[in-house]
Amino acid sequence: MGKMASQQLYSAGLLNINVVPKIWSNLSEDVRTKLLALMRKLGLAFAAYLSDDQGRIVPGLLIPSLLPDRDATASERKLMSSNLPSTMLVLGLYMSQQLGEERELHVTKQRVRERCVLPMGFMEQLVGLLVVQAQTANSLPHISTMALTRYYARIVFGVEHELELFRARDARYITVIIHAAEAVGLAAQLQRCCQQLITTRFRSLLSALLVSVSEEHVVPLPALQAIGHGTSGAIRVGSLMLDHEYAKQHFHPLLTKQRDGVMYHAFFSY
Repeated sequence: MGKMASQQLYSAGLLNINVVPKIWSNLSEDVRTKLLALMRKLGLAFAAYLSDDQGRIVPGLLIPSLLPDRDATASERKLMSSNLPSTMLVLGLYMSQQLGEERELHVTKQRVRERCVLPMGFMEQLVGLLVVQAQTANSLPHISTMALTRYYARIVFGVEHELELFRARDARYITVIIHAAEAVGLAAQLQRCCQQLITTRFRSLLSALLVSVSEEHVVPLPALQAIGHGTSGAIRVGSLMLDHEYAKQHFHPLLTKQRDGVMYHAFFSY
C-alpha cells in the first residue's frame, strides 16, 4: 500500500480501491469482490471518489468505522460559501415511545434529549449514504472538499448547497444545519437516507426531522411546511404564535418548492 493510501485509510477512513488486492493479497479476486460487496451491503463501506498519490481522482471506499475519532477543526468547518442562508434542524430517532402526545404539533427540546436514541454507528453510516448521494449529484465529486469525522460531517452537494451534521459525544440526537437558499431538497435527501438506513439496518427505530423554532421548542418539518404553505392553521409554541407569515419570514428556505420533480416524504409519526 502506498504511503498516501495508508494515511488516508487510517487517518480519514478512506481507501483507494486499487490497493485492495495488496491488502488482501492472500485472497482470490472472486473472494475479494464478494467481501467488498458484503461490506457495502452491511454499511461497513461506501463508494467514494478519492485522490491517489499523483492527485488523480480514483474510485475508493469510505469506511465509517475508521473515520477520525475527534471533533472537527475550525478549518474543516469552513464552508465553501459563506453567504448562504442557514437553517438548523434536529434529527431525532426514537423507539415506539412517541416524542409528543397524540395530535401535538410541537415538542420541547428537553423531551428530545430525554426520549431520543442514537445507536452506535448510525451517524457514521448516515454520513456514508449522504456522501454517496452528494458525489452522485456533484459535478466535482471530490471528497477533499468535505470534512468527515465520527462527530461532525460537512458534505458538499454543490457550490450553493452544503450540509453539516454534528453531535456531542453524549448526545442522543443529531444536529443538522443546511446551508442553501432552498433547503427543501437537502432536507428531503437527508430524510430519504435516514429512512433507507432505518429500513435496512435499524428497523426498530422511527425518525423525526424537527425544526428549531425557539430556545425550547422544535416542530416537525411537515407541520412547519403545512403552516408555511397555508394548508394548516397557526399553532402556539410556548410564547410564540407560529403562523403563516412568521413561518414564511423565518423559515423560507424550507418552504420553497423543489425542482426537477424531486419529492419529499415525512416520516414523523403521531
